[in-house]
Amino acid sequence: MVPPPPRVLDKLSLCVVPGKACSPAASEITGLSTAELAAHGRQRFDADLAYLLQAFLRRQPQPWCLVAHNGDRYDFPLLRAELSMLGLASALDGAFCADSIAALKALEQDGSPSEHGPRKSYSLGSIYTRLYGQAPPDSHTAEGDVLALLSICQWRPRALLRWVDAHARPFSSVKPMYVVTASTETNSRPSSATVTVPLARARNTRRNLGGDRSPKPLPPVKGPGAPSREGLLAPLGLLAFLTLVVATLYGLSLPDPGSRP
Repeated sequence: MVPPPPRVLDKLSLCVVPGKACSPAASEITGLSTAELAAHGRQRFDADLAYLLQAFLRRQPQPWCLVAHNGDRYDFPLLRAELSMLGLASALDGAFCADSIAALKALEQDGSPSEHGPRKSYSLGSIYTRLYGQAPPDSHTAEGDVLALLSICQWRPRALLRWVDAHARPFSSVKPMYVVTASTETNSRPSSATVTVPLARARNTRRNLGGDRSPKPLPPVKGPGAPSREGLLAPLGLLAFLTLVVATLYGLSLPDPGSRP
């Protein structure tokens, strides 16, 4: 049975023009195209959006960790590159990141280490179907993929939190996807999903974004000295990018005592 999503949630959902034409295959899968986004007046990833994203994240328990399905190969390098192009490479310093594919592989192998058979697929849809016996609803939409990933995270939340606590790495260590030049061309796609997992000890964060709308460097998200990996909060937050759609949900409840960890 698919667990219900948390009742308490925060969302910041934005459509962003990728800056180049989406491939026909990507447009068919997601139902989005660069022309359609531009026709609706959507804008590119800019400093205003970076300010908005940082302000949104500062409302969440700190420090926190971005978790993305295939994030090590796509989401994290892309976000680093886009922030670097704006001169805001340090905007998310102090944050962590972790790839949910690696996490779920580890959890499944831990649950059935002696299992032999055909090689398993670790696409988001395949994992969801394997766990819950049905395809995820609203696949290939940013928010739909986030909800699917949230449901997957609810499968073994304690074990997932322990894995992320042990394997999360500083976001500042991610290599940008592409070099920052005026003529840079990227292999953009219009949709992908990521999540945020708040790390354990909530700390006060600076909120002085100021009212000045003129472009200026974003202060980094700060942690106390070197980022700590100690203990994770039970609530999970999820951050999704529709290059860039953002949605954050809270309140992942832990299983009752005696249930599977």
